[in-house]
Amino acid sequence: KQLGADYVIDVQIAAFRVYDPETGRNMYQGASRMDVTVYAAGVEDVKYQYTQQSKEVDEPADMSDVSAYRNKFIDHIVLELASRHTEHTSDSRVAPFQ
Repeated sequence: KQLGADYVIDVQIAAFRVYDPETGRNMYQGASRMDVTVYAAGVEDVKYQYTQQSKEVDEPADMSDVSAYRNKFIDHIVLELASRHTEHTSDSRVAPFQ
């Protein structure tokens, strides 16, 4: 609460891989599963929990090194989680759905 946060998001990585297991190390195929727990800042009670599964676009392993692919995949996960916890408001230029 002192940092101005509304929520604390605890992410536990249950599974994370960057290679397609069927191609050895010839093809990147990012996949992850995370257990996410959200708390209201300053309160120890759980607000809600969910499991987040993420996938990254497949890419031949000879296109980039594994650390670059892994970093791209982690950035993708961070954006997914952040967008899930960001308030979305309607644009006033778009007519509401009736």
